[in-house]
Amino acid sequence: MIYNEQSSVNVTAVAAVMQHNTSGILVKGNVSSLSELNGKKYATWGLQGEEAIVRYFLQEGGADISTVEFVPNTVENIVAEFTNPAGVDCLWSYLGWDVTKLNTEGIANTFFRMSDYIDALDYYTPVIIANNDYLKDYEEYARKFIKATARGYEYAIANPRAAADILMEENPELAVDSELIYASMEVLKGEYKADASQWGYIDQTRWDTFFDLMWELRTEGMTGPVTDGYGFTNAFLPA
Repeated sequence: MIYNEQSSVNVTAVAAVMQHNTSGILVKGNVSSLSELNGKKYATWGLQGEEAIVRYFLQEGGADISTVEFVPNTVENIVAEFTNPAGVDCLWSYLGWDVTKLNTEGIANTFFRMSDYIDALDYYTPVIIANNDYLKDYEEYARKFIKATARGYEYAIANPRAAADILMEENPELAVDSELIYASMEVLKGEYKADASQWGYIDQTRWDTFFDLMWELRTEGMTGPVTDGYGFTNAFLPA
């Protein structure tokens, strides 16, 4: 069976920015397992797909999901939230940002990285996507863009501090927390390409496995399985 709405999605993923999923459940304080989140407050963005994944992850980790309170909260300041006794107890976050920020500030936290526990949640995030018509009509421009982007990430891998300086030069507002930017780049330098043969590569098995889970969980917008290999290509990566 083919997902009957996939043909209307006129974009294709052409490169993976990160080789592995760096997101997970970030918990206030020190805990040993997800089962310790029973009766705790989780900050939700209120998205059906998000909550489906989180409920699945928590349940697989031993939590009694019926006791976890999903509280609408788009946490903008992780330090303020985790130092507030009345704040939420956990949220979905990323290794290179909130986790790194708490670690640089010396604030106790526990991070359950999804890809460490469930293979199907080692999906590609974020990815670079392109309009299919553009890829067809301007193939050479697309190849040049991805080639230049790959060179940029290779530079960041080899020169994380210099890359952070460039990032802050182009985005001065980030310089107010330069310690975080430097620390984040140090963390992410090993994540951009990781164990792949080249930056941007997408493995079909991992790609398909994630969408199979999304269909199993009946996440929002899924009216059927996604065809194996649909929605991505490695064809625009540098040879």
